[in-house]
Amino acid sequence: YCECFANGVMCSNCDCSNCHNNEEHELKRREAIKSCYLRNPNAFKSKLVDWKTGKAKSWNNKGCNCKRSGCLKNYCECYEANIQCTSSCKCIGCLNHTNNSQVGAKGAGGKVRNKAPRLYVFCVLRCSQLVLTSERVETVCGCLLTKAREAEMENKSHTMAQHLVLAEFGHHLSEI
Repeated sequence: YCECFANGVMCSNCDCSNCHNNEEHELKRREAIKSCYLRNPNAFKSKLVDWKTGKAKSWNNKGCNCKRSGCLKNYCECYEANIQCTSSCKCIGCLNHTNNSQVGAKGAGGKVRNKAPRLYVFCVLRCSQLVLTSERVETVCGCLLTKAREAEMENKSHTMAQHLVLAEFGHHLSEI
């Protein structure tokens, strides 16, 4: 297991032993990345990064399950992480979205919150690094072709196949 590989970057100055996640083994590395994406399209999904330590935290793909808080209390996973709820969430009466002016405005007791965000959603790659690499494009294209083949094998309509491929593209685009 290599943390650098899991985060989608090549090793450099890390403590890996007998690691093939480097330029010397780039062909093997690309094949491994493709293989991972084909098994799990979320394999290199962005993670939450603690802005104080810079360490990655895993992001729960399931989203929150809030029932009464409107997703505006700290026990909402999304609100606590200072991110908006997504389609993965199963919340009821959600107010944690872009169309709501209350998002992050009030805390307990109706006082205005002026709390510095603890977590930001970033790709684990640093901003200074090139995020859209040729191998990333190649891998995404492979995933899109796989999705199209799956739709064809399942005898989906042309419109449904387009929808599935575009949804897959949207997923990868949001990761970049």
